[in-house]
Amino acid sequence: IIPIPSTAFTTAVYHAFRYSAATGTVDLGSLGGATGFSSAYGVNGDGSVIVGASALTGGLTAGGLIPTQHAFRWTSATGMVDLGSIAPGASRAFGVSEDGTIVVGDSSIGGGVTHAFKWTQANGFTDLGSLSAGTNSRAAAISGDGSAIVGEAQLTVGGGPETRAFRWTQAGGMVNLGVLGGHTASSASGVSADGAVVVGVSDDGMEARSFMI
Repeated sequence: IIPIPSTAFTTAVYHAFRYSAATGTVDLGSLGGATGFSSAYGVNGDGSVIVGASALTGGLTAGGLIPTQHAFRWTSATGMVDLGSIAPGASRAFGVSEDGTIVVGDSSIGGGVTHAFKWTQANGFTDLGSLSAGTNSRAAAISGDGSAIVGEAQLTVGGGPETRAFRWTQAGGMVNLGVLGGHTASSASGVSADGAVVVGVSDDGMEARSFMI
């Protein structure tokens, strides 16, 4: 599971950007102002909607910690909009549907646990859960039509928790996609436009293999 960062790895300011041949590189800013941190992780089909994560304040906090991050959704009309989080804490957005209406990522749900989420303007956050109670999950991508969400989720709490790729749909919920033979962990990173094909990586801590389902 990729954790929501809590410690600083740089003192430099970095901002999300959008590039096109027509406009060149455009600074998308941050939720924390000119000195805040932001990263863009996903873009919709026509490039009009960009999602990512941004610090809520500028600079580093006491002790060099990165300020709390929130998922954002950016358009040229609205600028960078803070999507909030499921519970007080951090969130990040990694993927967006083709039409830009559905955003996915991970968010704090309380108790030090983060869950994959689905966000829409109409319904706000939907907690997608995890494969085992009390464990973390992260949504990495969504199909173009919005029907399927993929990512990774833990199976156990503590004691070297194992991670499994998942595929989530409204009808089936979160489904464990398993691992390649002899491997102990997997993670899904992409999904086709219709949600039928999932790709990612499976590994045993020493060797990693790409997979397609």
